[in-house]
Amino acid sequence: MRTKVSAFCEALIEGGWLLALVIVPLFFNVYSSRVFEPDKLSLLRSIATLMAAAWLVKTVEGRLGGRSAPAPAPQGKLLDRLLAMPLVGPTLLTVVVYLLATLFSVVPRISLWGSYQRLQGTYTTLSYIVIFFLMLQHLRRREQLRRLVTTVILTSFPIAVYGIMQHYRLDPLPWAGDVSERVAANMGNSIFVAAYLIMAVPLTLARIIQLQIATLAEAKPSLKVGLGIGFWALMLLQMWAWIFLGFGRGMAAGALILAMLGLAAVYFGLDAPRTLVQACYGLALNAQVVCIAFTQSRGPWLGFAGFLYFFVLIMLAAAIAGALLLLGPALLKARAGARRGAGRRDAFARRRAGVRGGGAARVHAARPGAGGQHRHLPLRHPAGDAQGPALAVAHLDHADGARGGLSRVF
Repeated sequence: MRTKVSAFCEALIEGGWLLALVIVPLFFNVYSSRVFEPDKLSLLRSIATLMAAAWLVKTVEGRLGGRSAPAPAPQGKLLDRLLAMPLVGPTLLTVVVYLLATLFSVVPRISLWGSYQRLQGTYTTLSYIVIFFLMLQHLRRREQLRRLVTTVILTSFPIAVYGIMQHYRLDPLPWAGDVSERVAANMGNSIFVAAYLIMAVPLTLARIIQLQIATLAEAKPSLKVGLGIGFWALMLLQMWAWIFLGFGRGMAAGALILAMLGLAAVYFGLDAPRTLVQACYGLALNAQVVCIAFTQSRGPWLGFAGFLYFFVLIMLAAAIAGALLLLGPALLKARAGARRGAGRRDAFARRRAGVRGGGAARVHAARPGAGGQHRHLPLRHPAGDAQGPALAVAHLDHADGARGGLSRVF
């Protein structure tokens, strides 16, 4: 049974990882000595500590809060369940390696707390791992995953837009280095911002495809292909405007495209709010891709190219699977019909060969009023003999049965 304390702790833990996804990528402080990484990681450490405290309170409240708690699982089974999950084993091995490296380090203090420049030490790595395990334990519902993905997409948009502004020299902050050729955005490093954005691109693209499938399901079959191609053509047009026409014209093109898609949704009877949300996600995807291009970081470019390659392969596999699902019954039916036709031709050839050889014939006749039932009447071919029996098939239908005639004899 969940209590108010446990529910509050679970909400605090989820709020912690959502806050980390928002504030750590966005925050930087121009008035501090290092501006970027130490300030971001100090916030991350604080959030991880708060989440760990909430988990500890929830655990203690569950065991000592005066209510019957379920018996803890045996240690062996618990460890087996943990190791059966992906990445748990490598993560635990990473913890052991970091602890041993810190213990035997030449400067254990710096290994534990991190350097002055970046603050990347064992404490920071353990903060990452604490958030990982708490998400592994508490991320259980689909709406939680949806909130997480939405948070990542929405946070990446202002970061990407800020990078585009830097490329067009619209950044109001006076940085010491040139951030127009290789934008750094909120990360202080071109490689870092590109590496962050290539993790957000697949989530944004998946959300767009999900919304587009739901939107096109309401459209007429004759309009689905045109509406789908039109949407992506407008997205490419807006991306082209951001790259070649400048920041302001690119934003204006994005606003115009949003209005066009909203009017098209109303005109064709589609869900206008969903279409506008899909267009907003498309604008975020364009900003991410353009900012990645403006970083001029070859490593993230290669990572993005690899993502596109596997994405195209997955989409082709999904298209082929969908085509097989749609055409499979028709293909099976046609194949069964071809087999039946081949069987009939083989039977006809065998019977015809039997007639030429002479012998007995069999007549399928239906008497008037017999309800379509057939009875077999032995016939004798005139040229037949005991050594060469012949089979003739005669179909006598209802009308011919009344006249006592044979419709066909093979």
